[in-house]
Formats: sequence, C-alpha cells, structure tokens
Amino acid sequence: VLNPFHSMRLKFYILPVILLCGQMMHAQYYYTDLLTLEQNRKKMQLYRSQQVHRVKVVSSDAEGRILQGFEAEQEVSKDHSLIRTLTRTDLSGTSVNSILFDNTGRQIQSTDSLADVRTVIEYTYTLGKLSGIKSSTSTPENSFSTETHEWYYDDKGHPKKMLLIRNGGGTGRIDL
Repeated sequence: VLNPFHSMRLKFYILPVILLCGQMMHAQYYYTDLLTLEQNRKKMQLYRSQQVHRVKVVSSDAEGRILQGFEAEQEVSKDHSLIRTLTRTDLSGTSVNSILFDNTGRQIQSTDSLADVRTVIEYTYTLGKLSGIKSSTSTPENSFSTETHEWYYDDKGHPKKMLLIRNGGGTGRIDL
C-alpha cells in the first residue's frame, strides 16, 4: 500500500516528466514537418545557385580516417527539381531517398525505400503554407499504413495546431 506522502511525491516527479514528453512530441512534429521542409528548400536553393549536381559523402572519425562500411551520395537533377540520395551501410543495406520540388522550390513529395519497405510522403500547401502531409508506407507482407498531418495557423501565420490522423481513423490533436 502506497502511503499518501509517497503518492504526492510520486505525482510531483511524474507530472513534469509527462509535461516534458508532451512538449517533446510537439517539437518532434514541428521539426520533422516544418523545419525539415525549410532545410531541404534551402539546400536545393544552394545547389541551384552553385550548380551542384552530385554530392559524395565521406564519413571519417575524429582523426580524419575514412570509416569503412558507409557510403552516401546525392544526385541532383539538371533542372534542380529532384534530389536522390543513395546510402549504403554494412549494417542496414541500401536506402534510397528521393525529394521532389515544384517550380517554386517547395517540396511536394519524398520517397524512402529501405529493403522492401517503401514510404511515399506527399505535401500540400495553402496560401504558401504547409497545410497537409500524407505518408503511406507499404511492406512486402502487403501491410499498408497511412498517416496524415493537417496543419493550421493563427492570424500571424504561426503554426497553431496539427491534426494527426492514422489509417483514416483515429485522430489526435497537437496544440502548439
């Protein structure tokens, strides 16, 4: 039996952890949905201005020695509408990521493939702001899942909330 003093102390310690986890979840969606799109847009803008069409990644340790078992390279289309990243590791095999941009430089689709799992993410915009993300994942076992993020903004254009819809059913609401 838990005495009341211990119960209050437990609540005192657990409540901040719960609040912190909730804030981290909000930050996760903000980062992955909004900030990553902006980073990708800026990267493509830089590639376009510098006429970059290929990037090879070399992984090294703190002393500058090249690490074996990891290879990565990016190919950029001539019209700078597509970045294709190929990654190979001894541990996980080959992964292919493709990011497609529209003629204004906004990311409109990304595709990730690792082994036999494929994820396609489509991005929609309203009045220049991200309004929706639909992610569809398929596996060799014919398993298929979707996740949709619907973004809403305040009058100043700042993100206000996001609805998270899984497999067309359960909906969660993230208030920022």
